[in-house]
Amino acid sequence: RHAVAPGIIGGQGAVAPGGSVQLTLYWQALTRPSADYHTFAHVYDRAGQVAAQDDGVTGGIQPTTWWFPRQVFTETRTIAVPATAPADVPATIWIGLYRVDSGARLPVTRDGKPQGDAIRLP
Repeated sequence: RHAVAPGIIGGQGAVAPGGSVQLTLYWQALTRPSADYHTFAHVYDRAGQVAAQDDGVTGGIQPTTWWFPRQVFTETRTIAVPATAPADVPATIWIGLYRVDSGARLPVTRDGKPQGDAIRLP
């Protein structure tokens, strides 16, 4: 069972080099997290390479070990795409959580089935 569950508001389309993608994530603890997590948000180019990313404290400024079940945290991430990125980078975003102390990613499940270690936004 996951320590946290995301709710996501995202968008579709492409982003030009030098542009940015903004997304809002809503996190809710299902149980009290036993580790501190950071969120990663990666934008991939058509070749499957990370074109841009934004990592940071999950849910804003409060470490996840301070969260209580049913508490909801909101974070807004702005992912700046470098001016050197390929033209029309698709706004395909993968998000996930990783442990601050080890870098290990939190596994993702959907309906009890393993989905890897990240969620793809449409």
